Amino acid sequence: YNSGDQLRSCVEPLSGRADIRVTVVDNDSPEGGLETIADLDVTAIQSGANGGFSFGCNIGWRSGHAPAVLFLNPDARIAPDAVLRLAGELDGDPRLGIVGPLIRDGDGALDPSQRRVPPRPPPLAPAPL
Repeated sequence: YNSGDQLRSCVEPLSGRADIRVTVVDNDSPEGGLETIADLDVTAIQSGANGGFSFGCNIGWRSGHAPAVLFLNPDARIAPDAVLRLAGELDGDPRLGIVGPLIRDGDGALDPSQRRVPPRPPPLAPAPL
């Protein structure tokens, strides 16, 4: 919502890749925003209403089909290899249902919104023969 000035730098590094599909939902921004990424290989959706971040996320994930989904605020930046690493963690451990990156601010300091991270579960025991 009203993030046109940040949107391109958020999605451009992820767009145009065969292994990452980018969907952007605009929650009816009066200032627009989707036109800033019109030339990128992304799926752009105008929601027609501002129902908040989760509202837009639900529209976006329902519009596609993927084994993993990353919800990303337009002011966030993430490298494609980090996205693939997160997806690899999910694929590599059937006990995981969600993963998230360590969030840092522009200076590299841990973001104050970071919460305590639970320990990783122990390795799976071998199946009985």
